[in-house]
Amino acid sequence: MSFKSDEENITSSSTLLSSSPDYFIHVISTSEGDSPGYNSSLREILERVPNESSPPMTIFEAAGHGVFFLCTSRCSIHSTNGVDESLLASQQFIEKSKDRQICIAYQGEFKKKNHGPFNKERCSILIVLARYHRDLLPSLGLPATLHQQILQRQIPTTNTSKFGSGIKFFIKGAIWCTIAVVAVLVVLFAFPRATSSSHPPSDIYHTWIQYPTHQSVGPKYQLPITATNASAFASYLDAHGPWTLRIDDQALVPTSLIDSEELHYQAYLQTRYPEMTEIRVTQSYINETWLSSPLRDQVPADDAFHFSHCVLAVKRYIKAKKTGKHVCGRDIDEEHVQHCLDSLDWWAFPKGKKRGDDMKNPKQDLWWRTKVCFD
Repeated sequence: MSFKSDEENITSSSTLLSSSPDYFIHVISTSEGDSPGYNSSLREILERVPNESSPPMTIFEAAGHGVFFLCTSRCSIHSTNGVDESLLASQQFIEKSKDRQICIAYQGEFKKKNHGPFNKERCSILIVLARYHRDLLPSLGLPATLHQQILQRQIPTTNTSKFGSGIKFFIKGAIWCTIAVVAVLVVLFAFPRATSSSHPPSDIYHTWIQYPTHQSVGPKYQLPITATNASAFASYLDAHGPWTLRIDDQALVPTSLIDSEELHYQAYLQTRYPEMTEIRVTQSYINETWLSSPLRDQVPADDAFHFSHCVLAVKRYIKAKKTGKHVCGRDIDEEHVQHCLDSLDWWAFPKGKKRGDDMKNPKQDLWWRTKVCFD
């Protein structure tokens, strides 16, 4: 499970596994207060126990399939489905269904968001999964700016009933089927080596670019590491290192892209937050046992930790724009930088404070989310 990192040399070779019992999504907005614009897994969201008084709402983008609205709540329905079945049903709805929404009930042992010795709870869950539509705006009460952002990312859907008569639809379908068959034959006979590519079409790791890097030079992909895909990523990391862990955003990045200024700030954070340094040294961030434990959501931090990350995020953004080179795709994401600027604005200009008042810096737990930036 371990792999060489930082300054160690890598001599082994391997490739990513072509499949994973998970489904990656891009979270645009959540009612639980998480920072917007991050990669997650649908399984991770389904495995959370929703608050009884305030069911969580998540708006996310599924690569190539548009934007979706997900709401989970507890229910008294006794279902024989578990999380695996609900994940599969959700994935099939996202990728294949023409329906506007689907309801799924399932039960099992779920991770509790609150802390304490009892970190799991068995209950039944009902989810409502719907394709995002402009008609949802009044009922969701979303800000107009967020609504416009979502509509820009949404993929228009076509109702097959609007194609016209059955004959017209049949002819159009036949034409496209013929084109598809010809295209497949061309690929199979003209390019026989295509199937031996190191990144086959079924390789979910190299099919989604979350943060468009445009003309910037640097890693093309950024995906989260969870308990379900840690083993698959470990073999990849072992073969393509060395890597360095940025504590402030829990990102694994190629060591060759880390400059002296970044090392300076990371050294400061390692000293200030020894618990995070231990996670880095022991490589818990790639250990499936640790990633599936409640300890992942109980990493000691404070308010200053988030704001120090935002300072670094702005610095990385400016540096990337000046040099045309980035370290992670998120480093040049305008949405993330704007979030950090808003946070720094709140920190720098507190409401109702007088000169000489001390800024509070309460301790809080960090939800550790490892992500890897790679090509």
